Amino acid sequence: MGLLAVFVVVFAHVPVAHALTLSPSCVDLDNDGTCGAKEPLLAPLLDANGGSFDVTVAVPGYVPPGGSVGIILNNYSSSNDTLSIYATGDIRINGKIKMKNVESVDLENEQDMFVGANASLTFGGGRCCVSDFTFVTHNLVFGAKSQLKVGGDDSFWDIEAKNIDTGLGSKFQAKGDGAGIEMDAENRLALGLYTQFKTPTSGSLTLTAFQSIFATGLRVSSGTIDIEAFPPEDGHIPGREIAVTNSVINQTDPDGSLTMLAGDTFDPKDTDEVLLVHTLLVVRSGFSDIEPDPKIS
Repeated sequence: MGLLAVFVVVFAHVPVAHALTLSPSCVDLDNDGTCGAKEPLLAPLLDANGGSFDVTVAVPGYVPPGGSVGIILNNYSSSNDTLSIYATGDIRINGKIKMKNVESVDLENEQDMFVGANASLTFGGGRCCVSDFTFVTHNLVFGAKSQLKVGGDDSFWDIEAKNIDTGLGSKFQAKGDGAGIEMDAENRLALGLYTQFKTPTSGSLTLTAFQSIFATGLRVSSGTIDIEAFPPEDGHIPGREIAVTNSVINQTDPDGSLTMLAGDTFDPKDTDEVLLVHTLLVVRSGFSDIEPDPKIS
C-alpha cells in the first residue's frame, strides 16, 4: 500500500448537461462572440475541406477579411474523420459537440478559447477512433458543468495554454486502452470545485503549471498520475504549493505511479508545500513520489 489518508468525502450532485438551442456554427468575422446574419456558416466550409479550416486561407465561400477572426462551434456534429481549425481570434464552443468517427482533433488559435457552461464535447467512441487531440490557445476556459470525452486506444491529449480554468463540476474523460490526458499551463491552472479527471487503468493524467495549484472536491482516477507546480525559469516568485482539499486521488494501475511535486526539487524553497486536507490518496502501485513531504490534515 502507498500513502493513504482516509476520509469520507461527500460530493455535490452535478446535473447532466443538455443541448442548447443555438445559432448554427459560424466563422466569427469580427470576433465579437456572436454569429451575425452575414457571417459564413462553418459546417459547409469544414465539409468541403475534409474537416479542416484555417481563417487565414481563402477557400470557395470564404475570403479572409483581415484582423482577428474567430470561430463559433454550436451544437456541431459531423462524420468527418478530422477536425482541424486555426483561428486568429477566439474559439467558442457551446452546446453538444459530437464526432463519433473522428481520428484527429486539432483546435489552435492566437487568442482565447471558451468551452461554454453545460457544453458536452464527445470525440470518438470508446475503442475507436481518436489518435491525437490538441487544444493550443492563450487562455482556456471550461465553463461550469462542461464535459469533454475523448475515445481511442493510445489517444493522447495535448492541452496547452498560458492560463487554464475549469469551472464548477467540469469533467474530463479519456476512454480507450493507454489513453492519456496532458494539461499544461504556462502560468495558472485553476481547478474549479468538483473538477473530475478519469482515464482507464492503463491510461495517464498529467497536470502542470508554473503557479501553485489549488483544488477542492477534485476527483481523479487514472493509472498513472503526475501533478506538478513548477517555479518560473526567472525564479522571481519563490516557492510553489499544491493544496488539495476534500478530494479523492485514485491511482489505479499496479504498474503505474503517483507523482506530486511542488517547486524545484533540485533547489527547493522553504515555502514549497504539498498540503492534503481531508483528502484520500489511493496508490495501487505502492509507488509515490511526493515532494516535499506532504502535510496531511
